[in-house]
Amino acid sequence: EFGNNYGVYINELGLLSRAVFIVDENNKVVYVEYLNEITEEPDYEKALEALK
Repeated sequence: EFGNNYGVYINELGLLSRAVFIVDENNKVVYVEYLNEITEEPDYEKALEALK
């Protein structure tokens, strides 16, 4: 359900793609990073910056 709701479910593979979501205390998505390849690492610095 999560994968479909957030657009990360890869139907052909039955897997979730790699992504980073940051949700605030009001359940509002404040940061999203979708990666093109499962083997890629997210930009951790940008994600940490979004937490500030």
